[in-house]
Amino acid sequence: MEEQGHIFAVEESIECLVNEFVKNPQQFTREQLLHYKFHDILCGKTSLKFRWEYPTKEFYARNGGTLKTDTESSHKARYDLALIDESREEIPFAFEFKLDIDGGSENIGKDFFREHIRNDYEKLTNPANHVEMGYIIYFIWSEIIERSSEQRLQRKIKQHATNKEILWSVIS
Repeated sequence: MEEQGHIFAVEESIECLVNEFVKNPQQFTREQLLHYKFHDILCGKTSLKFRWEYPTKEFYARNGGTLKTDTESSHKARYDLALIDESREEIPFAFEFKLDIDGGSENIGKDFFREHIRNDYEKLTNPANHVEMGYIIYFIWSEIIERSSEQRLQRKIKQHATNKEILWSVIS
């Protein structure tokens, strides 16, 4: 039952973060601000310990930008955030965030996006890392900076308001 409570708290907090982002994306100018806000929202809703830049259990090497497991390497990748129970080897929750400002929609089809998501997916799904619930949360928005009439600017803002995209998926 406690596990279900943690899942509910995490997913409710993700939805709250998404709503905060949709209401005012300009307050999130760096990915770390999403991390901090998520922490603030989730804090007190779970007994699990919150850890920033938490290391993977598996060792990795970069091969052309792509993470590859490597037993010879001394490098561990890191999750943006993790919720842990210090008495267990498994990582109950691990999170990877991405904030893409200006041009995010165009980046989705490009190699950088695929590589970034592939690396996050590898960290979250590799059985050696012992992640029970992994989340990739991808935020995209475009800032409108234009020298034009106030009326035209308001029309563009209204048009762009429908173009905010938030992608998140659960990997369990």
